[in-house]
Amino acid sequence: MTITAPPRPPSPSDPVEREDLEALIEEARQRARRRRQTYAAVIATVALAGVALATVWERTAQSQSGSPVLAASSSFPAGADGSLIAYGYNVSKVSDGDSDLWVMNTDGSGKRRLTRHAWASIETNAWSPDGRKIVFVRWKDGEYKGLHVMNADGTGRLRLVHGSGHIVDPAWSPDGRKVAFASDRAGNFEIYVMNADGSGQRRLTHNPDDDLIPAWSPDGGKIAFRSSRAYGRSPVGNSDVRVINADGTGQQSLVRTHRGGGARFAWSPDGRRLAFQGGFGGDVYVTNADGSGRRNLTQLPARVTSFAWSPRQTK
Repeated sequence: MTITAPPRPPSPSDPVEREDLEALIEEARQRARRRRQTYAAVIATVALAGVALATVWERTAQSQSGSPVLAASSSFPAGADGSLIAYGYNVSKVSDGDSDLWVMNTDGSGKRRLTRHAWASIETNAWSPDGRKIVFVRWKDGEYKGLHVMNADGTGRLRLVHGSGHIVDPAWSPDGRKVAFASDRAGNFEIYVMNADGSGQRRLTHNPDDDLIPAWSPDGGKIAFRSSRAYGRSPVGNSDVRVINADGTGQQSLVRTHRGGGARFAWSPDGRRLAFQGGFGGDVYVTNADGSGRRNLTQLPARVTSFAWSPRQTK
């Protein structure tokens, strides 16, 4: 009887056939590929979780503190289409706190902080006519730190007016090339005008008392302003409305408001007339741009608080 020995188990030192070797190599490649895919999936999951966590944290912080992130994107839209509102916000919520400039959509969404610790004061006429820039006054510790301008996305900030003294009432010319403002750098408030980049600053008025609130005519040729020169520093605040050419010539007293002198005024959209208030809380008058044809429009026994022209329709 013939006894056959059982086959010997393969040894690592045994030679491997070519086909078996290729199979082993391919299996090793598959295992390595599966490991890489697993690692990639884990990394992607962690990254997505991090983004989600950051988003939730940011939204929670905004809802609790009302402090959206600082605007930084140059693709942020301008405000020429009336889609944005600029406003000052006091972060510390105290009367003399650290206020900054913010913008938001007209529905209250998309709040963006444009400045950090600027102690900024913004006027209603701060937007440039094309909506691409905002001019604002910066102050700190009770001192004014100049008149600044920046793009609507918060970039490109530039100081237009240096030096000490109060700076108030900045107003863009209708073409956006110049800015008028009032400053007491000379000891009393005077009207100044400059190019939109801060160059070519000129003092237009020379008043021993105060000139304030410059308002450009719609064609940019004249500037109306409130003046107390006829009354001195009266305790009742009497003031008149004066008009001066944008180059500083041809100044004239257009309206004598006499008593009370709130002297609110506004150009008509076509620039041919001025509406004004005849004294503090007085009636609303209208006059031609040369001061003629003065008429009392309201003739009311009660006080008028404000007024505004309707816009001119354009096609």
